[in-house]
Amino acid sequence: MPYTLIHIQGVPIWLGVLNVIGDVLWIIAYLLIIRQGFRNRTYGIPMLCIGLNFTWELLYAINFPFTKSTVIEDLRWAWLILDAVIVYQLFRFGRNDQTVPLIRQYFYPICLAMFASTFIGQLAFHYTFQDKIGVTNAYMINLVMSMLFIALYFGRPSGAGPPAAVRPGGGASLSTSTMAARVSSPTSAIRPAPSR
Repeated sequence: MPYTLIHIQGVPIWLGVLNVIGDVLWIIAYLLIIRQGFRNRTYGIPMLCIGLNFTWELLYAINFPFTKSTVIEDLRWAWLILDAVIVYQLFRFGRNDQTVPLIRQYFYPICLAMFASTFIGQLAFHYTFQDKIGVTNAYMINLVMSMLFIALYFGRPSGAGPPAAVRPGGGASLSTSTMAARVSSPTSAIRPAPSR
């Protein structure tokens, strides 16, 4: 089978290219976030977004792959691997960054509950709204990330928010990925599954 960008019938190739550009920009943003996280001994993505991203990538790279032999599929695996490093940073450094004493005290059980609930929630979203390739779900996660990055940037007592280079890169990757995905996706409208 030939190696192609995208396998959705009737979708212009330029949309596939635009999607790949956005995905590559996200990988660059992840690399910058990881580097800054190790420098500052912290995690560089809001805690809830780490749970949402990692569980989305588990679901859509492993359980519901896009299609075989595509650049997009490879990029999803790259995201999963990079997000595993960010998950490590969360567990390694995250407890010390918590300003609420109760969250600091129960940090690890809270993280495990967050990962379990985000996985179950996204699985329910996948089946309820027939989001076969995860486009609508990813768009919702990006919306949440956009808001929580602002809180992370201003909320850290140490001032160790996301690296400056990630802020415009994340915005560019969100814009290109979202535009390509929303236009090209056959599941771009949220609609519940038909009742049986």
